[in-house]
Amino acid sequence: MKGFGVHAMMWSLKWDHENARRSIAAAADYGQDFIEIPLIDIPSVDAKHTRTLLEKYGLRAVCSLVLPEPAWASVHPDAAIDHLNAALDKAAEMGAEALTGVTYGGTNERTGFPPTQGEYDNLTRALSRAAGHAKHTACNSASRPSTVTRTICSIPPNRRWRWWSASAPTTSSSISIPST
Repeated sequence: MKGFGVHAMMWSLKWDHENARRSIAAAADYGQDFIEIPLIDIPSVDAKHTRTLLEKYGLRAVCSLVLPEPAWASVHPDAAIDHLNAALDKAAEMGAEALTGVTYGGTNERTGFPPTQGEYDNLTRALSRAAGHAKHTACNSASRPSTVTRTICSIPPNRRWRWWSASAPTTSSSISIPST
């Protein structure tokens, strides 16, 4: 995504009708190319209303999230898949170009020990399934690689993620997370 954008949390922590209008209008007034919309409470986001505002103000959007603890991919991969798929659907419905953020876990997900092979397997499964779902939406899916690397160390070569995007060809491509 090209251009400069701003996170909606500059204006509000809640994405309801009034705060969506205020945030999108302000981002447009500041000459931003896009706004990053947090999907903290996915069911409460009115995608149609948001899409209408984005079109009215000529602003592009991306959505972001942090997985809630009950949906941490390393521990609860099925819940993570459900949460990520719901977020991708909501982002696509509002016309967002991408879903990004801490799509692989929580900001406080720390055990004090290196990840286990089972955690790597859960993480790989959850992100692969969500990425496969993204392939069928109009929304790209991405993780923040530097954050992923710092948080989970490195993915063993035999467990590289298979990653797809809506703009990619129908074949998958592999993302390698650099070793640290």
